[in-house]
Amino acid sequence: MAVPMWLNSDYIKAVLRKVEKNDSIEVSDMTVKPATANGDNYMSDMHRIGVKFLRVLDGRQVTETRSFIAKIAIAEGIQAKMTADGRFFEIESSMMSETLPRMQEILSRHGMPASLSARCLPTQEEGPIHLLLEDLVAEGFRLADRQAGLDLDHCLVAIRNLANFHASSVALAEKDLAAVTKYNKGNFHKDHVLIAFFESTMKYFAEEVAKWPELNPRIYNKILKLSEVVCEKLCEAALFRENDFNVLNHGDFWINNTMFRYDDQQNPVDSRFVSAKFYI
Repeated sequence: MAVPMWLNSDYIKAVLRKVEKNDSIEVSDMTVKPATANGDNYMSDMHRIGVKFLRVLDGRQVTETRSFIAKIAIAEGIQAKMTADGRFFEIESSMMSETLPRMQEILSRHGMPASLSARCLPTQEEGPIHLLLEDLVAEGFRLADRQAGLDLDHCLVAIRNLANFHASSVALAEKDLAAVTKYNKGNFHKDHVLIAFFESTMKYFAEEVAKWPELNPRIYNKILKLSEVVCEKLCEAALFRENDFNVLNHGDFWINNTMFRYDDQQNPVDSRFVSAKFYI
């Protein structure tokens, strides 16, 4: 995973100056390394950026360190086309930089200070498509074991965070309906790029099941027939109806898109979203 040339100290300095509103900031050291293992992320390259910088505060120069995650859209191949056609980065950027902070503000006003996700920093609007996020690892969060899965304690913490996400989306919709309804074409929409993928995947699954001698052939026939109507039924179930009770949905709520923080006994006590394909 090569580090792009533009992801350098000058760029990070410009971001920090904008975020901190301090033009005295100078980056003195910076490291960039992969933030995920091979196979952990499919639509983007993830880089962890360690930064040491100087700035003037109250008349004296101080040194600080920060850690960020650069999530960069894959630029070539079928993944790049799928990302562009599905507007994944466009939607995620809007959600992470505009909508989630407003939802977080609502939660904070009601005595729930915990964040829903990593904070998204302002980035350049031109050039490579990417997000720059605060590094949750630096705040004590980590991914759970994908192979082991989640036990009940992990699930309760994750679902509690998801419930806060749902509730705050309803509260935001009551204040500004358009802020929520602009995400009305999710994964299960007739015009979404993934619909054809879901249909073909179901057919391939049926063909694979047909090779399993321990299963009755009628299972293959059931799955094959389901593949012909599953997308239509999914789109109907997920169709946005203004008069229904609607919430924003995560769209990609799986183990590698949630990070956990643990207490001294290694019990999960908090969780954050890493990223998502949000829709109502």
